[in-house]
Amino acid sequence: AGTGGRLGAFGISRVVWPEAQLAADIERIVTAPGAIDAEVFAGGIVRLLEYRLAAGSPLTATTLGGLRLPRGSLIVAVKRAGRIFVPRGSTRLQAADKVIVMGTPEAMHAVEALLNPGRAGSRLLVTIIGGGDVGFQLAQRLEQTPSIDLRVLERDADRGTMLAGRLSRTLVLNGDGTDLEFLESENVGRSDVLVSVIDNDERNLLASLLGRQLGVPKVITRVGRPANLRLFERVGIDVAISARGAAVASILHHITGGATSLLAIVEHGEARVFELVVSPSFEPRELKDMGAAEDAIVAAILRGNRAIVPRGDDRIEPGDRIVVFCTQDAADRVCTFFTGAAS
Repeated sequence: AGTGGRLGAFGISRVVWPEAQLAADIERIVTAPGAIDAEVFAGGIVRLLEYRLAAGSPLTATTLGGLRLPRGSLIVAVKRAGRIFVPRGSTRLQAADKVIVMGTPEAMHAVEALLNPGRAGSRLLVTIIGGGDVGFQLAQRLEQTPSIDLRVLERDADRGTMLAGRLSRTLVLNGDGTDLEFLESENVGRSDVLVSVIDNDERNLLASLLGRQLGVPKVITRVGRPANLRLFERVGIDVAISARGAAVASILHHITGGATSLLAIVEHGEARVFELVVSPSFEPRELKDMGAAEDAIVAAILRGNRAIVPRGDDRIEPGDRIVVFCTQDAADRVCTFFTGAAS
């Protein structure tokens, strides 16, 4: 019998490996140009991408109502000055805002092209600092993307020899990722993405800040202590991510049942993504007439194997499956509104 059969004999249906889940999450972010978070829902038919807007971003040109976003995509949240909120048509985005966009895979590819013109089809140089379990698994995953060139910096010579023997097209370099002279000698500043996954928060932070100083445009850092997540972001790390958080997210993706499924916890607990089954007693109505909680938005209607990103004149019907983005404070009100039961 396979592993699943052996686990089943003990009443275990799933084993969560935080390091493997962390590597998978980082892979999604690395391969989404410019994004600082990336998720997939509903079997892959709904995607979520998060961006930090630079000065001159096309999304800051006018109000949301005046933007021509790719059809099938929707800006569901904005985080500004430490506060997350669901924008409306009159909202005007600003440089340094974090924006969360959801939509179909096709539409989200168009969003990526809009926010990162010229990146499509170009090669990506990714440097991974730390060849432990996370670094090794991440390199294995990224080797499957032909347009990515990979380097792993590993301090331990024996571990580096093992990595070089197991990775087919990754350059493994023996050296300390927190040593500025070593980073400069290897031209780490030319990297498009730097991923620091040393098993130590202080060394990870130092390696990441050195990479930023050398000019790396996108820095992703592993954080061991959840209390450090916001600190890492405040000092300029683009993406701070923890194995513990990745494991929790993995569990959430596999918890289903009833009318409410929690798909994701976003921005360190400040927002939620739910999949809801609309109550049979729900009165059919168009979204523009909904009057649901203020800090919530219907991101998609799931019908069969198709996701519909709705507009104001789309109707929500009893029995519909919907994906809803909402703030933490609005979660219970949203779930009660659509299903009749709190989250």
